[in-house]
Amino acid sequence: MKLQEFVLNYKDDVVKSIQESVRIKSVQEAPLEGMPFGEGPAKALEHMLDLGKKLGFEVENFDNYAGHIDFGVGSDEEMIGILGHVDVVPEGKGWDHPPYEAKIVDGKMYDIKDEIYHQSNFKSMKIRTAQSEEISDIGSIKEYWTEANSSEKRRKDLSTYVLVALFPLASTLFAISFGIVTYRYEKGMVYVGTFGVLFGYFTLIMLFSSKPAFAIPLIFFVFLLAGILLFKAKIMRRY
Repeated sequence: MKLQEFVLNYKDDVVKSIQESVRIKSVQEAPLEGMPFGEGPAKALEHMLDLGKKLGFEVENFDNYAGHIDFGVGSDEEMIGILGHVDVVPEGKGWDHPPYEAKIVDGKMYDIKDEIYHQSNFKSMKIRTAQSEEISDIGSIKEYWTEANSSEKRRKDLSTYVLVALFPLASTLFAISFGIVTYRYEKGMVYVGTFGVLFGYFTLIMLFSSKPAFAIPLIFFVFLLAGILLFKAKIMRRY
């Protein structure tokens, strides 16, 4: 049986459990005795731990600060931990659906303001932060990088990713020069030289990354040329 088919067999139970969790107003409030974040977060934590216990997990409540829901307790194998939270931020105003109802509309469950926060589609097993079924309107790598024409962030990403990928090539002759000559004859300079190359290369990336057509060839060829000159001075002159 496929995972999706298996999960769908428990659809009603899963939906019911999610709704029960969402309907607890777990916004942080003034602390009470035994409830360091207020009554709501304590109830939400206790509800989640009870749910874990019903499903056969080992649970532990750490004074309503946090809790564990464990499987395979006592095993000598390494543990895999998944961190989550059961409280929510203040709901604010302007809701299209009641914030603590987990209302199902057209087969979709809404648990916070529609166009901003979470929306779940149980049939497709997708969770998105907008009503669109797609994570993004960008459908390919080419389209993603084409956005560099209009997005400064995308331009900076393009410059950074390309120059980081080119760094081993741009710095190879530096590495040879420092590794063979500097370490053998001028040990005091090996750390200064290595740090200087790293600092200079990545500083230039930060300064000029918003202009990839300028930054990529300039930074790469400047460091490649500097490496060639250093190699000639340090290696060719000695050998």
